[in-house]
Order: sequence, then C-alpha cells, then structure tokens
Amino acid sequence: MKRRLKVAAVWVSALLLMLVTAATVRGFVVADGLTWTAWEGETGRYRARVISLRSGRGVVGVEIMRISTTFKPTAATTDDQEVSFAWQRVEPSDFHLPRETLWQRAGFGRMTHAQPVAGVWGSSMRSSTVWVPYWALIGLTAVGPVKAIVGRAVRHRRRKRGLCPRCGYDLHASSGQCPECGAPITETVPSAAAPPPRG
Repeated sequence: MKRRLKVAAVWVSALLLMLVTAATVRGFVVADGLTWTAWEGETGRYRARVISLRSGRGVVGVEIMRISTTFKPTAATTDDQEVSFAWQRVEPSDFHLPRETLWQRAGFGRMTHAQPVAGVWGSSMRSSTVWVPYWALIGLTAVGPVKAIVGRAVRHRRRKRGLCPRCGYDLHASSGQCPECGAPITETVPSAAAPPPRG
C-alpha cells in the first residue's frame, strides 16, 4: 500500500510538472485571468469579495480584494447576494509587476493596499496580492519525478554490482535477506569476480 501511494504521488507530481510547464510557455504568449466575485447587499451598503488568479510573463499570482460601498455597483444586479465568475485574456505586455528589489526581479512578490475609492463617497477597498514565478513551481513539482528516476538508477546499479538495492550492502556472501536492512533478496546475486592469478 505504501509503495502504491509513492507511485501515485510521483505520477501526480509528473502531471503537475507538465501542466506548470505548459502554463509557463503559454504565459509568454498570452496572459490569463480568472476572477471570482461575490456581492452582498444589506441596508443600503454593498460589500464584495473578489479573488483573482492571474498568470503571465513567467509568474502566477493571487489577488484577494474586499470592497465596501454605499453605491450599488453595476456588477450587482440584485440587492441581496450574487456570485459570478469571469475569465479575462490580455497581452503579456499588459501584465505589469514591480521589479524594484532582487526578490521581485526573481519573480516573487507581495503587495497590500487599503484606500478609499476615488470619486465614490463612503467607499473603501483593501487588496492583497501574492505572486510566485513558474520556475519555482517547476522546481517543486520536479522533485518527485527526479527523485524517482535517480532512485531507480541507483537501485539498478546496485543490483548489477551484487549490492542490496535498498541500503547498498554487499550481498555476495548472503542469501534470503539483506543482513543490514532486512530487505528480501529476490534475485540471484552475481558471484564476485575471482582475483587474477599472480604470476
């Protein structure tokens, strides 16, 4: 069961790696945005929660915005509550992020804003944005597949040399199981090569 879970985790990591790589390439061609908005009205006051997921130019970011206003927004068609989704596609050149610090130039960043809405009395807006570069996500999702490939190569090399695939203990004089880690010996261990005769 444990081995199956490890194999499943490796396959999930490999799938995520392919998806992140494809999104990275796409981000240099077109920038995407997916926005979830929830308006809620109560006694003449409207509140909104807006969550946006944006991808473009090698980064992906999440923005959480809260808006409070006494003016009925055009996006709110009712006085009670309304939820909507929207997808937006823009040119990568329109996807601007600050690049003032080394951290930001590497693709990481975080911004927070709290300010009144210009020209609208009694309105305020607070937002928080976090973004990370795709190269960091590629590195994280590549850990599982790379570890699996390297581990398989190491175990194969140990078997060919007559060593325990799990711990590397010499199995030429052993049978049944590894004396070091207890792993079962399921294959015939090749005999050690005889030393050349001394002339």
